[in-house]
Amino acid sequence: MPLSQTKLLIRADAGPGIGVEHVRRMHTLARTYRQRGGEATMVVGDVPTSLLDKIERDSIRVFRVLSPAGQQADATETREIIALERPHWLAIDGHRFSADYHNRLADGIALRLVMNRPSDLPANQFDLAVQPCPQNDPSISWETERQLLVGPKFTLVDTPSKNNNQSRPPRRIAKKILVAVAGPDPGNWTLRTLQALSDLSGHKLSIDCLVSPNYDHFAELESFKQHSAKSIRLHRNMDRLLPLADRADFCIAQADATCFTLAQRGIPTILVTNTSDQNATARLFHNVGAMHCVSLDTDAPAAQTSSLRKTIKQLIGDCEHRQSMSRACQQLVDGLGAKRIVSRMAGVMHPLRPATIDDAAWLYRWRNDPEVRSVAFDTEPISWTDHESWLQQHLGDPRHQILISENTYGAPIGSVQVSLDRSNNEAMVNAIVDQHKRGRSLGSVLINAAVDYLFSTTPTRRVIAKLRAGNTAGERSFRLAGFTAIAPTIVRNVMASQFELVRQAGADLGSIHRAA
Repeated sequence: MPLSQTKLLIRADAGPGIGVEHVRRMHTLARTYRQRGGEATMVVGDVPTSLLDKIERDSIRVFRVLSPAGQQADATETREIIALERPHWLAIDGHRFSADYHNRLADGIALRLVMNRPSDLPANQFDLAVQPCPQNDPSISWETERQLLVGPKFTLVDTPSKNNNQSRPPRRIAKKILVAVAGPDPGNWTLRTLQALSDLSGHKLSIDCLVSPNYDHFAELESFKQHSAKSIRLHRNMDRLLPLADRADFCIAQADATCFTLAQRGIPTILVTNTSDQNATARLFHNVGAMHCVSLDTDAPAAQTSSLRKTIKQLIGDCEHRQSMSRACQQLVDGLGAKRIVSRMAGVMHPLRPATIDDAAWLYRWRNDPEVRSVAFDTEPISWTDHESWLQQHLGDPRHQILISENTYGAPIGSVQVSLDRSNNEAMVNAIVDQHKRGRSLGSVLINAAVDYLFSTTPTRRVIAKLRAGNTAGERSFRLAGFTAIAPTIVRNVMASQFELVRQAGADLGSIHRAA
């Protein structure tokens, strides 16, 4: 079934205690789903009217739930909306939504997408789960991993039309710093961070300090500001995060969902952590040089404050290092997460089947399409006799599989060819979409489906794609499918771009990868 004939309903948590980050990122998913032709509805709690207006301007229907999030009354209200909307996909995002809540909502729903899966939600209870930060979760097995979209490439962030942080040259010596430690902050590391900044003599700093409405120590911040020699401005609206971050030379923030947004905008950041989940997120960025990590151990505050002060001082004076961090951030989080997720959702509804001799005419037409031939390594037309002979040969070859994708009415919309090496450890993949179906990101849908097919039916560890240089549409499809560009090569005396996707071993679930 094409996305244009489907509905997505999203339940996203929000409220004074947790903010609206879940709603913001799921708005990005809903907008992308709409752009692909589907319908989208969002069910939310307590969110600002300005955000509701923004969502509705994107032709996304919004319902408000008044009951406490995650409770029985909430589930009852939301089920009534589901019965009214009758969605094909149900997506749920929020830490207050338990496995029991998920199951109450999803009863009778055909397809389910889960953001940050609850640990007690069995794998057979969802179709896709998105986990932007990989976790070492012993409950994940190879049997369930095909359903997981793991890693920062699947982060939902709103890509800005203009990034002020990247449009201006970096200062040699940093002057503007943003401190944004969200939530109640029971250990008051916001104040300790301001103290560490104020202790830096010889640096004229302009500091913006952003806290949540439920921050527990605002009076202490105001008192500290009055006696500090530094220029400090206090803000209590987390909606100010991005405007303030875009003006900052670097940020100091928690290792939560916020850091993915900062990364996509290329903003150098020091991450402070005080939970195991935050430590996992911080390591993800720290290990590739995208962000610095300072663990805030409440048992040793003096030592940790000293470590934070040292890291801040180093970053203030190292312009080249800040630039390097910015580049690493944007390589890790490229802003295409929503498109990748929607592509995988479409792939669930576009299963592949093995080609038969009855598909010969479709395959012949696709292969001789002038647009296809213009980017092929062999640009000459293929005769029917040669095509028929080639097809007969490959239909009986287990190492060369031809797969067909069909629409709701059973009409083929494209094909994927998969060639396995003798060891079955490596495969080559290429895809063709019918000329009347192009421009809808179906190429990445077919590629995703082929990779899922390979990883579920063969021991293949590495998938390779070779594209004639200049095939920008093909390159975009493979990037959206999670492939990474590698060194180019020569094919038939023609320069070829290469892309690869490596299936990680089960023991490497903590690494960055796109799960099969």
